[in-house]
Amino acid sequence: MRVLIYCPSHEGHHFVFVKLLVPAIVGMGATVVLAVTAKGRSSKEFRMHLAPISAMFEIDPSVQEPGESASYRTASVKEFQAAVTRHKPDDVLAPAGDALLPLLGVYSLLGRWRALNETHTQFALIRANFGYPAKTASEKARFWAKEVAISLPLGHSQLLLIDSVAFENINARRSALAGKIRLVPEPLDDVVPIVRAEARQRLGLPKRGRILGCAGRLDHRKGVDRLFRAFAQADLKSDDRLLLAGEIEPEIMEILRDGLGSLSRRGRIILLNRYLSDEELNWAICASDVVAATYLTSHCAPSGIVNKAAVIGRPVLASRFGWSDFMVPEFGLGTLTAVGNSEVLACDIAEALERSSGFVQSPRAARLREFLSPTNFAASWTAGIAKRLGQSTGELKSWDWVLHGPA
Repeated sequence: MRVLIYCPSHEGHHFVFVKLLVPAIVGMGATVVLAVTAKGRSSKEFRMHLAPISAMFEIDPSVQEPGESASYRTASVKEFQAAVTRHKPDDVLAPAGDALLPLLGVYSLLGRWRALNETHTQFALIRANFGYPAKTASEKARFWAKEVAISLPLGHSQLLLIDSVAFENINARRSALAGKIRLVPEPLDDVVPIVRAEARQRLGLPKRGRILGCAGRLDHRKGVDRLFRAFAQADLKSDDRLLLAGEIEPEIMEILRDGLGSLSRRGRIILLNRYLSDEELNWAICASDVVAATYLTSHCAPSGIVNKAAVIGRPVLASRFGWSDFMVPEFGLGTLTAVGNSEVLACDIAEALERSSGFVQSPRAARLREFLSPTNFAASWTAGIAKRLGQSTGELKSWDWVLHGPA
């Protein structure tokens, strides 16, 4: 069996997705071809995640980047078509179906690409924004059109979501996609929790004092500037610190510089302004007493940082909006806050740090951890491949099990 993993984007979770799936597929005796862009092939993400296992797959770095033109979706579909035509796989796994699916459904309906109907294909939607309530009439129309296009039949294809809230909403309202989608775990690298003191030692952080940690790509979307300002005005202990660990967007760095002086002199802020390995990212979360995921309200998709914190066992301070508005209280993962209100955010920072010493996860969070495990992630994506090869994937932990399993 020949499996094509089509991955034109190398940022975010995409190469973690590949890293987790390749060993599972190869272990079944199948051949894997990875289709990427030349930029993705030479990226730091490739070196970090995929170079160590590159002997396990063939690589096709000839996928062209479609750019940001008005014909972006058409160009994306053409590149996908070209890759499938080149490699003639039995199965295709596409972790970023957002740019492909709306137009692919139309192509399939018009009979413009029969090869798609002859191939077992799995597409994942990273941002299922249409699964959330629309804010305006025009947004409602766009969401409806996107959902209808995505629901068009695609032969032997399956549509997968990683957004549990969108999944529940779509099924609850019995939309055109209800019953046609399957929820799978977010691709998280193997997270190995270590004690707080050891994590701080490995990162060179102070041993004493409480730390509010914000990790990953630090940009406007994550509300880093608002978090910084609220931390500066919060009523905290003199040795409470804010840890910003990860690449800081230049525009955010300019904003931070205005207030860095005082906090830096008092040792209240720690900047690790660089691309972090998965291991270092885990250490940053383990080193924190509270993990901040203060996304702005335009961001409603799942948060890998919140999921990592859940696996590691650290409480989060997250936005009262979208995905986190459901997940945090549902599984007792920490505190929700109003990111747009600096006074409320400052108070919630203080309260979250104060409660952190007594934080204990619930049994429901334990089921969530099992659902998010790398083993369950790989099994969720490869179950169909295993079945066609006459092999077993073992016991899958489903989302229904997470919500309704034994306490």
